[in-house]
Amino acid sequence: MNFHELYEFLNKYNPVWNNSGELVASIEINESSIDLISEEYDVMIEKLRIQGLSRKYKGFHEPSSLTSDTHGKVVDCYIKTTSNHVGAIYQTIEYLAKTSPVSPPDRFIIFSHKDDNSYYDSEEEGLVLEGKVKHYIEISQFWSSLQENAEDHSNKSLTFLYRKKLKLSASYNVDLLKQEYGSLSRFKRILDVLAEDSHKDAKPHILQNTLVNVLYHVEEEDRFGYLLKHFEQFTTKFDDGYHAYVVGFSFDDLRKEYEERYREYMVKINDLISSSLTKALMIPGVLYLTATRTQAIQTSKGLSNGLEALVVNMGIGMAAITVFMIYWCILCNERKSLDSIEDEFKSLMGRLEENLLTQSLR
Repeated sequence: MNFHELYEFLNKYNPVWNNSGELVASIEINESSIDLISEEYDVMIEKLRIQGLSRKYKGFHEPSSLTSDTHGKVVDCYIKTTSNHVGAIYQTIEYLAKTSPVSPPDRFIIFSHKDDNSYYDSEEEGLVLEGKVKHYIEISQFWSSLQENAEDHSNKSLTFLYRKKLKLSASYNVDLLKQEYGSLSRFKRILDVLAEDSHKDAKPHILQNTLVNVLYHVEEEDRFGYLLKHFEQFTTKFDDGYHAYVVGFSFDDLRKEYEERYREYMVKINDLISSSLTKALMIPGVLYLTATRTQAIQTSKGLSNGLEALVVNMGIGMAAITVFMIYWCILCNERKSLDSIEDEFKSLMGRLEENLLTQSLR
């Protein structure tokens, strides 16, 4: 018998819980039921008692007692509830929460009667849980998330050591099974984001800061119950801490980008200024060479060749003017390049400020 066959068996035979806390199914004896009982005896069925026998035959029986003479009679089958290898059976989810507050079995059945039952199977995909069973599983998942980020843990307690020693005990009032824990998915999603390599150092700090802020005034044995009772308040504070970290982290990224771009633009500007200064020095250099070259011509040729000197000087003057205009145009163009770099830098700073504002408003 597998887990789902056990669940169907309970719904078919509708066993009842006696005053001793035993689950008993009353089954009419026939060939098929004898085969079933014989197969499941010592597996799912712990003991048998045939109803309606004389005092001589009262007591518990073996499957071999189920003969053709007993056909039509009713046998009480005492079902193994927590000691079977298929799946534990509990009368109420409250009882399970008291015995295993944060460590649910991989499979279990909550069976009061055939109209009030449910089951949980950790390996069944798409299983929809409802009510207290759902809340019980959510509480255990919440505990597991805390345990993954604790410095030390046992089956019944967690210890955090970041700001101050904070210990949580795995105990809570079962009335908290009635409470919804809708923000658990958001809490787990943030933890998954913070588990990335770039954030993993910040995760325990954010979580433990929030725990200390919420629980510092609560006694150790009451802390986990208090956390569950004020679950929305806790997750809201944790969310706020996460957003504060995201804004700070984003600002660091923006600052680094700003510094990199700033250095890049300064290199460009320095190169342009250096180049411009070099080219600007060519203008007085050309004027100086023109003046000295003109004087040299006048000295060497004398007054008798004035016309020739005039023509040469005019040529030198035109060349000087041409060189001057070329370098002047180059300097004007580099001035425009500087203006373009200034506009690009201002545009980048505007985008960075906009990104920072967007992050801070999230």
